[in-house]
Amino acid sequence: MDAFRPTLAIYGIQDISAGVYPKLIHDHNVALFNQGRVVKYLHLERFSRQKYDSRLPLYLYDLLKQEGLARPDDYDIVFTDHYIGRSFISGMGNLRLEANRSDALSTAIEPAWGYWLGRQQKTWVVSHELSHIYSSLPFVSDWRENSLLFQFDGGASKGNYALWHYKNGLLHPIENGWRLGYLSALYNANALVFRIVGANINEQNSVPGKFMGYASLGNFNSEILAWLKANDFFTDTWRKPRTILTAARKRFKDVPDDFDLHHWFVQDIAATIQHYFEQETLRVIEQAQESTAAEHFYFTGGSALNIKLNRRIATSGIFRTVHIPPATNDSGLALGAGAALEKAKGHSIQQHTPYLNNWGIADYPEFPEYTNGTIQEVARRIAKGEVLGVCNGYGEVGPRALGNRSIIARPDDKMLAEKVSIHHKGREWYRPIAPVMLKEFLPYFTDEPGNLELGRYMLTDYRIIPGRQADIAGVVHTDGTARIQILEDKNINPFLFDLLSYLAQYYQIRALINTSFNGKGEPIVHTYQQAEESARKMALNGVVLGGRFVSFD
Repeated sequence: MDAFRPTLAIYGIQDISAGVYPKLIHDHNVALFNQGRVVKYLHLERFSRQKYDSRLPLYLYDLLKQEGLARPDDYDIVFTDHYIGRSFISGMGNLRLEANRSDALSTAIEPAWGYWLGRQQKTWVVSHELSHIYSSLPFVSDWRENSLLFQFDGGASKGNYALWHYKNGLLHPIENGWRLGYLSALYNANALVFRIVGANINEQNSVPGKFMGYASLGNFNSEILAWLKANDFFTDTWRKPRTILTAARKRFKDVPDDFDLHHWFVQDIAATIQHYFEQETLRVIEQAQESTAAEHFYFTGGSALNIKLNRRIATSGIFRTVHIPPATNDSGLALGAGAALEKAKGHSIQQHTPYLNNWGIADYPEFPEYTNGTIQEVARRIAKGEVLGVCNGYGEVGPRALGNRSIIARPDDKMLAEKVSIHHKGREWYRPIAPVMLKEFLPYFTDEPGNLELGRYMLTDYRIIPGRQADIAGVVHTDGTARIQILEDKNINPFLFDLLSYLAQYYQIRALINTSFNGKGEPIVHTYQQAEESARKMALNGVVLGGRFVSFD
């Protein structure tokens, strides 16, 4: 490796299916680092417009050519593996990366070989588990001394979870494997859960978010938990869902004729499964902390998108600090692999904002210019109940819209919130939408103002003081919580900061609805052109494009 050469990092292992829905591999991505800084990043679905896209082998060569990266001497190469394999082959066959299978999970990058644009070239591979763990570094620079690192996914290289202890500047492996497979399977391979949200097995990537939102409607029920355990959570009832309710009638009195999502019994099943997932995962974390006496916690992998679990961890008092990166799911694997190789080269990883998604739009200004008049016009329209899109600068990494690729509206009207979620975005009625607010207003809405790191990326929720719920009624979920994004500083997102400040000063609106800028079944928009087209298609009232407001009046 060359310490002075940039690093090209790839997550592009080919899926086992060529269909529209990925089966095992999803969310391909690419990142380019230079001297510890992320220069370019692409979440493939933003470019291809196919959600969870795992077809990077078809696109990568052209993507590199378009960005002027078609010379193999321009960078070192590292890639992320998966339990189904350790090879990447482009559709043209001119890009090939291969690594030997290993019996144990490595705690470091490993050598690999590649045929890259006409020549043999040494490359490196980083395990799926380590790539997740390292994906936090671009947002924290380095792990804190005496930290517990936990990767928890549907499936990685050598299992679905791994634990490390970071002490004295080194990673010390604790354990890894499939022992927690029964927990992640509740969200990606359980027939009962899929039946409740009305999904088929090909739609497993969308199920966890839907089910987590629905589970908030119900209450934990110990009798339901005992019944679920006795029936192995009805995991394999794909072809006979009616047997679930038949079994329920033998034990419970008030059971619906079908999976009526408005019925308490179905809601309590969901809430009980969510509670069980939280309790079991928290037990694993507590045991690891007791054995290490770790003071800090870094959580990555798809399971770290479970908001209720994150809240339990952060409020448990087990750790002094809890950190989860914005691209904690597989969309952050290239960031993790790249950070691992950059660190091995001796570079300090720089701390970034989440606005890194700039592949193909590097000519956009990172912080677009805007006028006071634009802020005032957008605020006026928000105040009178209009729904607007925002597409400014670079996009966010990860699945959460954090103000640069967002749909915004005033947050105090439940009917307006339902209009945004159901009419404009085509989402299910039970799924909550989130608010964004300035840090200074957090204590106004909640008496638990901690967890700022998680709130920065909209990865936890907060209990809203009952007397203040009316102020943000549209974003308070049934359980009295809201998944708040906290904006701490103007330097992070100047446009959003100024808009929120103006709304508070002149309209007494202390937050905004902030939901991702995408229609049903579509990825979040990437370019200004996509944003305007999508905004018109969703019948929004207007859109901010690079600091300039476009009205659809």
